[in-house]
Amino acid sequence: MANDGRLEAIQRSTKTLVPWMVPMHDRLRMKYGWYYHWSMLRYSSLVHYVILFIFLLGLGTGALAYYGFLPTKASAAAVTCYWIGGSGNWSDATHWSDTTGGTGSTCDAGANVPGSDDTAVFDTNSAASAVTIDTAVNVAGISLTAGYSGTISQGANTVTIGSTGLSVAGGTFTGGSTTIDLNGPMTISGGAFTATSGTMTVSGAWIHTAGGTFTHNSGTVSLDGATTVTNNIDTTAAPTSDDFWNITINGGYKSFSSDTWIIAGTLTLTDGTVYAGTFDCQGGVSHASTFDGGNLNVSVSGSATRTINLSGGGNMPRFTLNAANVTVNGPTSGTTTFQDSFTLQSGVFNANNVTFTGWFTHTAGGT
Repeated sequence: MANDGRLEAIQRSTKTLVPWMVPMHDRLRMKYGWYYHWSMLRYSSLVHYVILFIFLLGLGTGALAYYGFLPTKASAAAVTCYWIGGSGNWSDATHWSDTTGGTGSTCDAGANVPGSDDTAVFDTNSAASAVTIDTAVNVAGISLTAGYSGTISQGANTVTIGSTGLSVAGGTFTGGSTTIDLNGPMTISGGAFTATSGTMTVSGAWIHTAGGTFTHNSGTVSLDGATTVTNNIDTTAAPTSDDFWNITINGGYKSFSSDTWIIAGTLTLTDGTVYAGTFDCQGGVSHASTFDGGNLNVSVSGSATRTINLSGGGNMPRFTLNAANVTVNGPTSGTTTFQDSFTLQSGVFNANNVTFTGWFTHTAGGT
């Protein structure tokens, strides 16, 4: 009987539950004694099956992960991060808390600074802190509340802000020399905001209520984005207007709510349509053939001697020339269309190739 059991074990050891594994199984039995004796055990063939199952499971899981069918770890949820702990660098996580006046290094569930889906808030508990932006910033929004009395300095680092926008109700934001890319609204209701001396792009509305101050810093504010926005500067209280250096209009349908925007540098009309309001242009005006026009009044004023040459093609909005030392030349090739009225009060206008769809008015001055 013992020999029969021995013979049965030997016969069983030559088999496996997976037929295509038999050649490899036989080679291992002949080469390794420990494997030969192990394969004599009653359930050794079942182990082969388990190994194969684990192998195939791993292979299948890897394939699913490679082709994106498995769920990935979710990124941290959008949160509000509060500045705490006095003055310091933006990149120092110990200054960021998940609650106002809370504990540092708790922003976004860990020792992190605000990320691209987070809003950075400076409030009463941030005190009169001096915050230095010492790294590139990319956040969903920045809010300086009415209770904040400190200063944020951009320096030479880019600042990217998402659709939540930039709100200044208190404190001071001092722009540096590099880009501020604002993909939402710019709201000033208190405090002081100084723009970058580089370019600040704003795809949302520009809202300045009765409080706060804006300083252009000899930079460019580019109003871009393809959406319809209504900009508003409260003219019922100081300031009655914002003074800009350069303004670029580059896309979308933009209303200016019958406000006056003073532009000391250059107005650049690249693309889009402008409605309501007045651009008081005390410097240059640049017009591209891709601009769509509108009924906003481009009013050329100021005592500086200058020449404005219009590009051929495209449309111009309402236009008023009221500057004795300014010459405006229409294009010599291509045709520019003034979509609204043109008023010549002072200065020189050489029409060349232009057309008017509204009134042309020439008062006592100008030629």
